[in-house]
Amino acid sequence: MLASFRAQRKSERLGDLKPHEIFVFSLTSPEAKNKVIEANINVKEVLFDFSSMDSRNVYRDSSVDVCVEFQPQIKTELCHAVWTTNPPYGVFSLDKEKLNIEGHQTECRITTDNNGEWTFWIEEVNPVRFLNALNAHIRHIYSFRREVSLKTHVSKMLTVPMTGNIRKTEIVGNVVEPQRVVQYLKHFPDVEFLKLECRFDGVFEVPNIMLRTESLMIIQPAQTHLMRIFHSFEGKHLYYDGSRTPILQLNHLLLAWKAGKMRNLCSMIMKVNVQVEYTPRRLLQDLDAYPYNEEHRPPQFPYDSIIQEHLDLPEDFTDCSIAYDFRRTRDNTIATISFAGEYMMFFVWNDNFYLGIF
Repeated sequence: MLASFRAQRKSERLGDLKPHEIFVFSLTSPEAKNKVIEANINVKEVLFDFSSMDSRNVYRDSSVDVCVEFQPQIKTELCHAVWTTNPPYGVFSLDKEKLNIEGHQTECRITTDNNGEWTFWIEEVNPVRFLNALNAHIRHIYSFRREVSLKTHVSKMLTVPMTGNIRKTEIVGNVVEPQRVVQYLKHFPDVEFLKLECRFDGVFEVPNIMLRTESLMIIQPAQTHLMRIFHSFEGKHLYYDGSRTPILQLNHLLLAWKAGKMRNLCSMIMKVNVQVEYTPRRLLQDLDAYPYNEEHRPPQFPYDSIIQEHLDLPEDFTDCSIAYDFRRTRDNTIATISFAGEYMMFFVWNDNFYLGIF
């Protein structure tokens, strides 16, 4: 028999409940909510995921998966929420309840599957109101002080029913027009991390809000025009799957940094198409690069971007002891370039790391 929502009220010890059951328990009453708060459960990230495109799910355009990260890079789904004015009847075992979310006592029908995972069928015509209330509830019970993360599909990105200061966001899908990405980011102007896993139908105008993102990831090869707009990148950390990008364009990009472009850049990691018979000798010559000298900088780069959590990088990718250095013309800032497998690493030793000159 499927677990019922009401049964959660009878729980005496949170230790007997799974993470998603603890979340459900917090919704049953004010007393239950306080009990979860007192447990002081540490959460590293909260994610609202709107990216599901399951063709079998007729509610896919009005649903969200709510996930939390209790341990680094391990996300647990708390619930699947669907907002509709006409919840299904007859197919599921349904209990009608009123969720105990402060400021939003919403009517809800609840189902569980064979894995004990919950779906909340919200009788709601205003999903923004409900999701903002749910967001506040989650942040309260887990004492989560940072902003939540957001993931969406390209087809939903301009209709995501969320508001507030979103700091991390991912966009997935097949093809999207660059202008739609810009419009989306204008809706969430405080984004500090942006991951794009889609192909672009058109060319980005520069400057644009995307190029001001602190940490930017683009995972889609064969978009050669992006190498040109990266010259106008104003953020700190950049990752690009440039595995089909001509090495000459990489050469031009690094020379642009040397000439004074991308002044805020701290790191750039790219997949590059370096053939076995090709060595980056020409690239190093054009940059006037020289082997590492321990008198100029430390051997290890202090990489601190969230991008690292989204990549399967070599363990020693920040080892710069066998890399090459060159300097920016206008201020002698040192940069390091190295190749490891299919990756090119480019690190900038800004003033807090390096104060001298060659």
